Amino acid sequence: FDAGLSTYSQDYRAVDKHGQLRWLHEDVYAEPVGDGRWTVVGVTTNITERKEAEEEVRRSEEHFRRIFEDGPLGMTIVGADLEMSDVNETLCRMLGYTREEMLGLSIEAVTHPDNWATDLDQGAQVMRGEIPTYSIEKRYIKKNGDILWGRLTGAAVHDADGAPLYGVGMVEDITE
Repeated sequence: FDAGLSTYSQDYRAVDKHGQLRWLHEDVYAEPVGDGRWTVVGVTTNITERKEAEEEVRRSEEHFRRIFEDGPLGMTIVGADLEMSDVNETLCRMLGYTREEMLGLSIEAVTHPDNWATDLDQGAQVMRGEIPTYSIEKRYIKKNGDILWGRLTGAAVHDADGAPLYGVGMVEDITE
C-alpha cells in the first residue's frame, strides 16, 4: 500500500478448491499503525451468481437486439406519447425514412387517417391490458406520400406490477 491508498475494491476471477472458476469481489481497507506497518482488513464475497445473471441479461439483450434489428418484419417501440422511441431498418426501408427521421415521429404521422381511430382504439385496449395483442391491416403513409398496406401486430410490454411500459409494433408489408 502507498501512503495515500487506504481502500480499494475489485472484482476478479479465481479457481476454487474444486477447480471451478468463480467471480469474487474484494473490499480492502488499510490503516497505518506506525513504524511503516499497516493493519489490513479485507472482505471477499463470492459474486459468481450475480456475474452469471448479468451475463445472461447481456446475452438476452443482444439476442433481442439482433431479432429486432435483423428481422424480416418492420418493428417499432412506441411510448405512451405514441412516438416511436426505436425502429428497425426494415421499417425504415418500408416507409422510406432514415432511422433518425423516424425516432420521435408519431405513429399517427405515418398512419392513413382512415385507419387511425381503429389503430388507436386497439392499441389503447392492449396498453390497458384488456386484450393481449391486436392485429389489423392498415395503410401507412410513406415519406414520399405513397401508401403501403401493412399487417400490424401490436403488443404491450409491462413491468413486474403489470403497468404498461411501452408498446411494440411488428409490421408485415402486404401491399402486393
